[in-house]
Amino acid sequence: MARVIFFALFLGAAGCAERLPEPGRDNAPVVAVQCLEDAQCPADRPVCIAQVCQQCSADAHCPESTPVCIDLLCIECLENAHCPSMTPVCLDRRCIDCTEDTHCPSERPVCIAQSCLECRQNSDCPLNRGLCISNRCLLDPDGRTAWDHRASVLPGDAALHAVELGTELQLRHVDRLVSGGWQVGDFDPERVSGWVRLTGPDGHQVALHRNGLIMLRADQAGDLLWTPAVTEISQIGPGIRRDLRALHGYGALRKLVIDLAAASVLPLSAPVSLLNFSPHRLITPTTRHLLITDFVWGDVNELNSGAASDAMNVLAATAW
Repeated sequence: MARVIFFALFLGAAGCAERLPEPGRDNAPVVAVQCLEDAQCPADRPVCIAQVCQQCSADAHCPESTPVCIDLLCIECLENAHCPSMTPVCLDRRCIDCTEDTHCPSERPVCIAQSCLECRQNSDCPLNRGLCISNRCLLDPDGRTAWDHRASVLPGDAALHAVELGTELQLRHVDRLVSGGWQVGDFDPERVSGWVRLTGPDGHQVALHRNGLIMLRADQAGDLLWTPAVTEISQIGPGIRRDLRALHGYGALRKLVIDLAAASVLPLSAPVSLLNFSPHRLITPTTRHLLITDFVWGDVNELNSGAASDAMNVLAATAW
């Protein structure tokens, strides 16, 4: 009888020795002691604290990928200072790229879904890769995105008057404009972006794109409307038709296209006609609503000294 009792006690002792607990095993029996020293703990829980194996008690116990110890656990971060430069923002104890655009580097300047990407629209891209597709900046061989880059090419607060000539400009001849009083800027000396920036004789800032887009920003605010001299009025000139040709800056644009043609930058013999009938764009500092047309008060014949006869016929028919 004594031998049977001894055998039962031996089995009970052996069973207790085999069942060291593992955190997370719901069915494991509760055992008070996991360890007495760190050497008795596994690699993923290397620290013995109160006879239980834990991940950490200090940052020094944590690996490089999760370097911060908090509540006996290794995590990526508690604040931005804990994160590496490639993922500098701490959110919910994880290091991520960004939560806003200001967190992103210049080569990936926009934040989308916590990741820094190259672009969300064309204007986010550099001029030599101006087309944004699937958040990547690609080459724009035909210059379709030129207008989208207006703010970076010609910054400023004054009214912007642009015209799309629809014909390719020969920018290799642009230095010939110097003889007409224009200054050629060093905005893109190699001209790989397709843009050239000029300063006009009157201080106007002008940008030319090889696809025929011309943008002008006046040196001074001035009047929004450009008032032509009587000798400049014609049936196809500014002020006769309800369009943008009477807007501020037309005079500078008219001189520019004439000079461009003379320098063979604009390979056409009738540059003013092209200017007049091309699509114009206008951006003003404040919202304005304008109807551009002609109002003649008094005796229209007083204009006979300067206005062209065809324009006189139109004015005479609409005079008040």
